[in-house]
Amino acid sequence: MKPELYSCLKMLEAFRKDIISALDVRGGFPAAYEFSDQYSKIRRLLKRNLNSEQMKFIPTVYGLYGESSIQSRGAKLQELASAANMAIAYLQSLDRDLQKEIDEKEQEIKRKEKEIESIKKIYTEALEAIGQLPEVQRSKAVAEWKKHHREIEENSRKKYPPVIFTTTKKKE
Repeated sequence: MKPELYSCLKMLEAFRKDIISALDVRGGFPAAYEFSDQYSKIRRLLKRNLNSEQMKFIPTVYGLYGESSIQSRGAKLQELASAANMAIAYLQSLDRDLQKEIDEKEQEIKRKEKEIESIKKIYTEALEAIGQLPEVQRSKAVAEWKKHHREIEENSRKKYPPVIFTTTKKKE
């Protein structure tokens, strides 16, 4: 892409952002005239750097001359935003070819496949951990039971000391 076209692309991207922010403001769109003039200037720059066949893909937006209602200015801003989007898409396509886009898509698919594999691995490990949870709970319960049994045995020994039986012989 020629540097001049790249500059126009960047100007259109900034232009689009400004229009979108102007559309978000509720004040009657006072800058609609200025936006219309800016788009015309960018379009003239493009006309110097593109041939007539290429210029067919850059939308023409006519000015606001004679229109003063808020609705017409808002509609004009929307039309300018749409035109800027189309011009940006076209200029970006000049720097690309189909094979380059296919290669990028393939790389993106491979990256997403790696992400999916990573997520699958995490899920598998999580499922294994969840599968071991009942065993862990059972082990804790058994440990608690053993602890209680030991306490019962110790308490029993304290209350009832062991009795030692001895056998004595009777005297005859």
